[in-house]
Amino acid sequence: MKNWNKIAMIGSIACAVALAGMSALAKESGAVLTEVGSVEDPDGKIRTGHYVLCEESADEKKLYSYDGKTVDVGDQWEDEKLTDGYCIITVPGTEISESGLMKADGTMLIPTGPAIIKMMDYSERFVRVIYAEEQTENEDEAMFYTTSAMVSFAPSDQDVLYKGYWKIYDLQTEQFVDALTFTSNSTDVQICADETIWVKEPEKDGVLYDADGTVLADSVAISPSGAFFLSRQSDMYIAYDNRFNRLFESNYNLMGSTALGDYIEYNDGNNKYGLLDADGNIVLEAAYDGIDGVDSGFVQVWNYDENKERKKGVLTLTGDEVLPCEYDYIYERKNGYLECEKKDADGNKRTTCIGPNGTICSDMNAEGGNEMVSNLSVWKESGAGVLAYVINDAGFTLKLNTPSSIQSGLLKDKDPETGKYALFDTVTGEQLLDYDYNEIMAAYDYIYAYKDGAYTIYKAEREDA
Repeated sequence: MKNWNKIAMIGSIACAVALAGMSALAKESGAVLTEVGSVEDPDGKIRTGHYVLCEESADEKKLYSYDGKTVDVGDQWEDEKLTDGYCIITVPGTEISESGLMKADGTMLIPTGPAIIKMMDYSERFVRVIYAEEQTENEDEAMFYTTSAMVSFAPSDQDVLYKGYWKIYDLQTEQFVDALTFTSNSTDVQICADETIWVKEPEKDGVLYDADGTVLADSVAISPSGAFFLSRQSDMYIAYDNRFNRLFESNYNLMGSTALGDYIEYNDGNNKYGLLDADGNIVLEAAYDGIDGVDSGFVQVWNYDENKERKKGVLTLTGDEVLPCEYDYIYERKNGYLECEKKDADGNKRTTCIGPNGTICSDMNAEGGNEMVSNLSVWKESGAGVLAYVINDAGFTLKLNTPSSIQSGLLKDKDPETGKYALFDTVTGEQLLDYDYNEIMAAYDYIYAYKDGAYTIYKAEREDA
């Protein structure tokens, strides 16, 4: 089945979409604001777009870097987040839209030209960059298609097919992997542990490449399983690392997954599952019906209850129970937070939130949407204030008026009498900016505070305490 890429035509600019084939745990500190620049805006035209700073009026549209420098991409463009610190900037082309990759400082790492830019599956490092060459009516040679349909999974008679090619861009080195260029969607390309690249052409064994395009192994028939290659031979498994170095043999049934990180799931033969490390040592005994993932030192496990429904729980990597297997859903948040949800005897949703060093907020009423889990803190509205729970289980109340979250762990609040805004940190309860600003906005890790006809730009950073 062909793995289609498509471009959805929206308005005058084509927006690109690709359909893709507890030990030593850190505690978060408060936010530190560092002033990095300013932008004059006497007429109040500047705003944050989807993910960038821009100035827009009826006859003009300017793009700025996160720290306030002008970026020259013309006055017809749209922005889309690629990953933290990187944006896709799309401009009109002759036939289809052309996309480029902009870094937070305004550097255009990839000039506008490609048709589609998107992250590789299961990677935070490698980017798929697709270029158009010419139209075609042959679906077998087409790389992608353009469509005006709201939902489409394959081209229709009204859509336009394009031949082309695609390459891999490495955000870590900020350059293309020059040795690899692909002209077919039928080539299977997978990223292993965000370090190596496995490529399999139809009817051929896979080839494993280093991030710079160097061949590491030229006959790898098995595809990656998370950070490992797992080969079954007769009655045993052989585990290899992401560079195809042999690690160990095992009589257990082995399974890998990107959700498991540096660990391998094993089955003891009795349909119970546990974890092995990269040396084949048992980290977690096989005592569970399934393992969903490992995140920030916690293991998410599940067992069937008497009604054959999955009930989830949380353990440490030493096997200590943090939460029993009685939760319906567990959501992963950034920086080590887990949000765990279940229903009480009356059918009401209850939420427990876990931070990197243990339970931080237990058994909250999740009905009504009053609670919010940001990337760095947990808070809920409580009358005229905001009751915040932080990683060390401390609680504090910020007496705010109309708080709203603008960035991870940061709230802006508006004084009803003056109409001015202030900025608060919900990790520490500290007031970072006074009630002195006409507006406070955020994009990525940057804060834009407006007064006296100009935006002061701050970089918001946190360090592990």
